[in-house]
Order: sequence, then structure tokens, then C-alpha cells
Amino acid sequence: MNRSLPIFLLILFLGFISVSPASERVWTSGDGRQITGEPVNKTTESVTIRVANGDRHTIPVKQLIEADRKFVEGWLPKRPFNVPEDAVFHEGSWFAIFRNHKVSRPVAAAHAKRMGGHLAYVKTIEIQKVVQKLAGGSQVWIGGSDREVEGLWKWGDGEKFDFTYWSKGEPTNYRGREDYVHLLKSGRWNDNDEHSGTALVGYIVQWQL
Repeated sequence: MNRSLPIFLLILFLGFISVSPASERVWTSGDGRQITGEPVNKTTESVTIRVANGDRHTIPVKQLIEADRKFVEGWLPKRPFNVPEDAVFHEGSWFAIFRNHKVSRPVAAAHAKRMGGHLAYVKTIEIQKVVQKLAGGSQVWIGGSDREVEGLWKWGDGEKFDFTYWSKGEPTNYRGREDYVHLLKSGRWNDNDEHSGTALVGYIVQWQL
């Protein structure tokens, strides 16, 4: 009798289990249509499903049956290895704060990049609430700048500011050197010099899935 055969079959079986998506499920829409796949991302409005061939399908949450809607509400995407355990997930991105006394903007941006992310793009009031809560009253860098064209504020991906949360009277471009945005203790925005000597104590990093 070949004793190696049962062992081979056991290894094959365990290997199959290990590569089977743990959260794969059958998703059902209100009209009865179904799709089988593993959730990989979500926002308030939609969930992205990866099917067996690797394709991704984004489905509006409101179109799903109640059981699937409840699953999405309680589910979080797998946190990438380079994202801290205390990071917060919101609208397809992870956010985390890093504290370092009087850190300059270039140092903050470089560290965010090394970690596979970027300084936070605060494009909506909902994201503003997330970063403001993370900051907890501290002054921290986020990802906006008007360095290329004075007065034309953009996020690091090149998108122009639509939503803004400037403090009263800001931005001022004091002495013509303030090209970067950060949160004040109030959570409102201020423009500042990249090597500011004020009490900026950290920065907020965003990882987009």
C-alpha cells in the first residue's frame, strides 16, 4: 500500500481550504439576480465584489436584499499590512494619525509615501469629521497645496478643492510662503509654510483601496 497517497490528499485538501476566500458569499439583489464573490471594498453607497476570474463588480448597497445590506454594514476590508491597527476605515480608505513634535511638511509627506499612502485628501465633510476626530484637537498636516499656482488649491492627486473647511480669514499666504494646508486645534484649515515652526505635532495618512 502506498502510504504517501493519503498524506498527499490531505495536503491537497488543506491547500484548497487555505486558498478558498473566507468571506466569499452569494449576493442577491432585490429583483432576484445573484453574483458569487468576495467583498474587497465598500463605501456608504456601494460594495465592490471580486468574482472567481478576478473581475470586480461594484453594486449599490440599496439594490441588495436586507441580509446582504446588514452584512456590508458590519464588514470591513482586510487591513493592509502597512496600515496601523488603530487606523479608521471610511469610504474606501484607511486613515491613521502619526504624532511627531513639530514635524515639517516634507518629512510628513515622505513618511506617508514610504508607508504606501499619502497625506489625507479631505474632499468631503464626512472625511473632515474622520480626520478631525483622529486629530483630537492637535494641529496636523493633511494633503493639500497651492504650491504650483498661488490660490489654486489641489490635493496630491491633482484634484482641485471642491469642499473646503478654512478657518475664518484663511488662507492668507502670509509673507508669500504658505503653500500647504493643515488642521488647526479647532479642526478648521489653515495654510502654512512647509517648515513651519508652529505647533504642528503630526500628520494624517490615507491609504486608498
